[in-house]
Amino acid sequence: MAATRRRKNPASKNGLVLRIIKAALFGCVLTVLAILLFALLLKWDVLLESSIPVVTSFIKALCAGATGFMVGRGLQQKAWLFAGAGGAAYVLLAFIAFAVLEKVFAVNLGLLADLLMGFIAGIAGGLLTQLKKT
Repeated sequence: MAATRRRKNPASKNGLVLRIIKAALFGCVLTVLAILLFALLLKWDVLLESSIPVVTSFIKALCAGATGFMVGRGLQQKAWLFAGAGGAAYVLLAFIAFAVLEKVFAVNLGLLADLLMGFIAGIAGGLLTQLKKT
């Protein structure tokens, strides 16, 4: 008798939370890689130091969108909402990770703005999964 393997329902509560956490971790890894690439471009004088704020914001938005894309894949209902939650979770996880590295934990309006940006970028990533289906 062959053992059957049960597939987890991605729309179940535990499945969604786990999916959001995995996607947020992937977003953080992607952020580290993008920051390393950016640091190399700065070292080689390809980019100027004045570009740091713009590029870091772009990296955060891109990684939050990638997180939302990963969360939204395979969801049939409310994919945009869960993708937005994934983008916000990515921002929160990245904030905690970099706060631990810097040993400075300061919650301010900048974090709130980043969470909102992460939510919106996550929604955009989630909507891309819906466009891809049609």
